[in-house]
Amino acid sequence: RASITHASLSQNPSYEALSYCWGDAGITREIVVNSHPMQVTANLEAALKQLAEAESHSRLWVDALCINQADIKGRGEQILRMRDIYAKDQQVVV
Repeated sequence: RASITHASLSQNPSYEALSYCWGDAGITREIVVNSHPMQVTANLEAALKQLAEAESHSRLWVDALCINQADIKGRGEQILRMRDIYAKDQQVVV
């Protein structure tokens, strides 16, 4: 289980950015985020499981979860901010 919280980059939150290969968009798995089921690629689900088992990553930024993929305008704005997002993280998890 995961949860999404809002954080402002201007407040320098502590987080790690997850960089992963999305894989085949047609092969999805269900995860639970904020008590709601959500479909993600099998690659993302596998990465999140592995990180959860390691218990070393407390706050992650994951584009597929943090960017509303259905909101084209909002997604474009967030993509423009990804440079800052990756620059301000504590580390990038690959």
